[in-house]
Amino acid sequence: KGVAENGVTVCLKHFAGNDQEWYRRGLHTPASDAQGINKDAANTIESERALREITLKPFEIAVKSGKVLCVMSAFNKINGRYCAASSELLTDILRGEWHYTGFVVTDWGDFDEIPHAADEMHAGVDMIMSGYHTRYKIPDQIYYNVVASYTGQPHTVSLDQLQRNASHVLNTILSSRNAFDDDNNYNLEKHVRHKLEILTTQLPEAIVGMEYSTIKVNPLIVSGSEGTTRYTFAITEKGDVLPKSLVLHGNGTITGIPVAEETGIYNLIFQVKDDRGNKATKALQLKVAHMSVIAAILPVARLEMDYGTQFKGFAALGGKSPLVYELGKGMLPEGLHLKSNGKLSGIPEKTGAYLFYVKVSDSKGHRAQKEFTLKVENVISVAFTPESPMADVQAGNPINIRISANREGFIDAYEYRLIGTPGWINLDSQWFGTSITGIPSEPGIYNFKVQINVTGTSIKREVPYSIHVKEKQLSSALQIITDKLSDGAVNVPWSQVIAVTGGTGNKIFELIKESDHPQGLTLKPDGMLTWTPAGQDYGYYTIEIKVRDQDNCELVKVFQLFIKGGLEIDPQNNYELKAAAGKEFSKQISASGGTVDSYIFTLSPKGDGLPKGLTFGNGLISGTPEPGSEGEYNIIIRASENGGSFSGSEVKYHLIISE
Repeated sequence: KGVAENGVTVCLKHFAGNDQEWYRRGLHTPASDAQGINKDAANTIESERALREITLKPFEIAVKSGKVLCVMSAFNKINGRYCAASSELLTDILRGEWHYTGFVVTDWGDFDEIPHAADEMHAGVDMIMSGYHTRYKIPDQIYYNVVASYTGQPHTVSLDQLQRNASHVLNTILSSRNAFDDDNNYNLEKHVRHKLEILTTQLPEAIVGMEYSTIKVNPLIVSGSEGTTRYTFAITEKGDVLPKSLVLHGNGTITGIPVAEETGIYNLIFQVKDDRGNKATKALQLKVAHMSVIAAILPVARLEMDYGTQFKGFAALGGKSPLVYELGKGMLPEGLHLKSNGKLSGIPEKTGAYLFYVKVSDSKGHRAQKEFTLKVENVISVAFTPESPMADVQAGNPINIRISANREGFIDAYEYRLIGTPGWINLDSQWFGTSITGIPSEPGIYNFKVQINVTGTSIKREVPYSIHVKEKQLSSALQIITDKLSDGAVNVPWSQVIAVTGGTGNKIFELIKESDHPQGLTLKPDGMLTWTPAGQDYGYYTIEIKVRDQDNCELVKVFQLFIKGGLEIDPQNNYELKAAAGKEFSKQISASGGTVDSYIFTLSPKGDGLPKGLTFGNGLISGTPEPGSEGEYNIIIRASENGGSFSGSEVKYHLIISE
């Protein structure tokens, strides 16, 4: 996503089910033909559920949230069908369900078992790489099989489909942040050659007795002057000269083995020249030393884990054995120790960032040191909602505490276990998260621990939690205190707890079936509403919820739930329209997003009708409100794609007619 926001797209691959490299594209060449050893492409056998929940899920996340505009199809098959020739994958799912707008390219390969090129184009491939097979020419498979109108005949592709593919590639170009300016004019300034410059900011140290090119092959990095074919490097006379043992070659490499007499610091001025005559210079410092501590980014240390299992130790270049390491300025995290052999071990005791220097000396008395920063974090970060302690809990009222765990830099699954809990506390694990639930019967302070394990590993953490339960108060009138439901969005899990107060004993919640609550919405007995709206489930829903206490006292409350759709509608939801009776009024409603640029607008019967004198058509509210129509109206407008993936959205407007 960050790359895309800078006008560049990444290529998402291999779509999909590329679970092995061994003959993933089979074997079929003239030689294998002659020997009779052809092999079919790898075939991933997978159920619909596994495909959706495991194989396709990372691609779906990247397409929907990462602004990806290039997807590479896989060589292999899924359930007997080539991925690169599967319209279900490349068109129905990728574009129809996920609203992908970029282009699809095949994997790079020109031999073995790959599908017919026309079949790939028909299925949704926009670009084929590369163009020649060992047994035929891929362009010929398309050129000689273009038909006026696609009829389903194998190995044919229509001109319309080829034009569609070209439009996908052009759309990717047009989506480039740098290609065009805000007025859709070609952005020449973004495509002129940049100024030639040396980007290197620091040269690696040269070590006595060690070939410099083994430390860094190409120490000088250059950018700019796009389109040049050659850079030539030199050292100007304005700075120091290189040590006699080192040589700067024209291609920017530095070779040679420094000697002891050349130790010191050299202030050099490098010059680069391109084949057009452009020049750039950069002042850089080169240090020649007997030895150097190798700079490294230290892995993050974790509480409750021996750091020696994460980090092999410090190392040095040069020097005469034995080498001795010691701590210089700064401070190591509490619990860690630096040994004389460079090993850093121990179990850190506190989180934080620690700055320190590591010094090394050899048998001849030569010394070197380097600065390091070590960050210490929890092995697993755990968050509770609400945080501990959970106070103001009344005996007889249900609790629901959400748990979330995370390990920076990892995508893990976690297992949870309660330690030292009373019998009324339980773990409730659902696909969307884990909660601590229960109904306390007696007042008191309940202290316990939650153990979190990273699934499939020995990594775990125990976190304390406390619940303070107060005396049960005299029952007051049963009330539903949740004021309104939070908004949701299609294809995003949604949940909310319906909170109550008063009443007696345990409370039982249920949905009143007569309301127009959507299919799939569930309400647990403890008041938790959950739902994952599908792509077509956008809009407003009226939901009636009934709660009953131990004495069978019942209360019903009506809520309105809004689910945002896949289209953006302007003006946005809850916009206020103002008109006056007897005066002409006009407001244009527009939509954007989806896979097409044509939309259908309708007035939803869930809202109020328009007052007399106003009409609605093609997204335009217009007319002159008649006298007597003064008042407030809640109108609901639906927008849906005219074709394409048929995604849509719904918005509510507050129309106020004044005198």
